[in-house]
Parts: sequence; C-alpha cells; structure tokens
Amino acid sequence: AYCDWAVSMGLLAIRTHVDVCDDRLLAVEALLDVKKTVAPYIDLQLVAFPQDGFYRSPTARENTIRALDMGVDIVGGIPHFERSMADGTRSVTELCEIAAKRGLMVDMHCDETDDPLSRHIEQLAYETQRLGLQGRVAGSHLTSMHSMDNYYVSKLLPLIAEAGVSAIPNPLINIMLQGRHDTFPKRRGLTRVKEMLALGIRVGWGQDCVLDPWYSLGTADMLDVAFMGLHVAQMSSPADMTRCFD
Repeated sequence: AYCDWAVSMGLLAIRTHVDVCDDRLLAVEALLDVKKTVAPYIDLQLVAFPQDGFYRSPTARENTIRALDMGVDIVGGIPHFERSMADGTRSVTELCEIAAKRGLMVDMHCDETDDPLSRHIEQLAYETQRLGLQGRVAGSHLTSMHSMDNYYVSKLLPLIAEAGVSAIPNPLINIMLQGRHDTFPKRRGLTRVKEMLALGIRVGWGQDCVLDPWYSLGTADMLDVAFMGLHVAQMSSPADMTRCFD
C-alpha cells in the first residue's frame, strides 16, 4: 500500500532500511516479496539494518549476513548505537569490508545524535577510501554535525568530499527528534547541508519515517521533505531554493 501511495506522489524509487535484529527475519522476507511485487513500477532498494546495533544485538552480525545472502541490496549500520565509540568504529570498518567483499553499496545511519563527539562519519569516509568504495557509500542523518565545533568540521567536510561519500539528511524526522534534551536555545537538528553542497558533496533529502513509532506523520511526498529542508537549513536564496527541489 505504501509503495502505491508513493507512486501516486511521483516517486519511482525507494530505499528502505529493514531491521535484521529479529532472528526470524520476517521483515526481510516480507520486503523481498514486496520488492518483487512492485518491481514493474518502482525500484525498491533494501538496506540490511542492524537497528539494535551490529555488535550490541547478540545475533545482528549473523543476521546481517543472512539478510544479504537472501538478496537484500545494501549494507547498513548504526555505529552511534553501539555500546562504545570503539565498538561503533569497529562496526563501520567491518560493515564496509562486508560491502567491499560483496560489491555492495553502504547506507549507514551515522551519528544520528546531538552528541558532538559522535564522529563515526570520519571513519566511514576513511573506510570508503581505504576499500575503494567511492560513490557507493552514504551517511544518513549526520545530525551530530550540527553540534560539532567549526574547526573540526572544517577538517571533516573535505574528508567526506575526498572520499565521495554522499549525505542523506532527513529534515522532517531530524527536526522532530533532535534537540529533545535542550531547553533553550534548542538546536535545529539538521546536518550542515549548505556547507556540504559548497564543497561538492552529493546531498539528497530523505523522508526516513512515514507513519511509524518514530514519526507518525509523513505523506510520502518528497516535496514536503524539500520544503522543510529549505526552511531548517535556511536555504532561502533563489539558487538555494532551486537546489532544494532539484
């Protein structure tokens, strides 16, 4: 039903993250069936997503491999949700190695937090270059960057650009979830979109959630997403607005 709704909004491709922490992999089986059903009219990409942590969840590592063996398209991860920064870094390395070995893309929930010390995108950029994954890797959310100091970001953004890592900010869910621990001033919760674009980093808006426990709203309309992104990122010049809807 959602895919039909999305097509009615003009979408021809969807990338969705399917949780692999359920040992039964019921969601994986279901979405692989959906992928076949909707193939005539929509390109549905599936990301193997260890939502409870690649290492933190006892069977997530094994289940990620099983999901990829079943035909899931893309390797996912969530390094900031591991038990330690060190485990998060290790998970980025291993997941990228899995993708490189299998010739797959990577789309990682990366640094979706207000913690400025969550810097797994740096490791993701490093592994992308080390393993020759340029052009095949995306970092989703990257919201910790809105809290990082400018000096560190001045180093980080060129590394992302050099590695050819793409960024997928999700303005609707980011503005809803981030800054929850703030009183005032309250952070906007969106990564540094304008600065990324200025360095030639590929940026694509994402919806992330539609009618789920994290975000009960959403319309499958990417024009809504771009409209919110324009406001939150303060992209109000004619050129910026054009880029938002390009």
